[in-house]
Amino acid sequence: MEKSIENIWKKGFINQEALVAPKINALYEKKSIHFVDKFIRDFKINLWAIALFTIVPLILSIIGNVIVLGIIICAALLYLVYYGHQQLKALNGLEKTNTSYDYIIQFDAWLKNIINGYTKIYRFVYPLVLIISTLGIWETFLKDEIVKHYEASELLWGMPKFGLLMVAIGAILLSVFAKKIYYFDMNLMYGSQFRKLKEMIAEMEELKNEE
Repeated sequence: MEKSIENIWKKGFINQEALVAPKINALYEKKSIHFVDKFIRDFKINLWAIALFTIVPLILSIIGNVIVLGIIICAALLYLVYYGHQQLKALNGLEKTNTSYDYIIQFDAWLKNIINGYTKIYRFVYPLVLIISTLGIWETFLKDEIVKHYEASELLWGMPKFGLLMVAIGAILLSVFAKKIYYFDMNLMYGSQFRKLKEMIAEMEELKNEE
């Protein structure tokens, strides 16, 4: 036979308007939409987790009497949540009536965009958290002891110069390697989903090229 079942299956997958193999089209459409919906649910859970976590630095800052520092960290974390919600609104604009291939490609582009956006934000958030945390620990636990055990010439703004240098170097390194750190963090949470997405796109493109 000129048209094998495999060829019919491929043609039905690629052409949304084709009359052949409509069930295959519906299957891939359902699979791609299900994948995106699951990712959105997990992403929303992550945003809620970040929002709830803002309570921790706030409570610690109140206990340590460094409320301003706690508010700064909370504001940074809440901005991460705000950015995520704004990106979810953009995701709602994906056209689910397109072919499953077009739909999943749109989602992949959105995902890459949001990862790039978060990477830029974390270049500032990571160093900020380090600096604020260091200031909080210094103000709460170390300030009096440092004044007692260091000469005035060894201090800058009441803190050891060497310690300030180490924090500055740490902040710079966090900013430089923010992308790698964020990618590592994302892979811990969504690694399996990223692999599934990559495999799904590769499979669809293979079918498309073999049409």
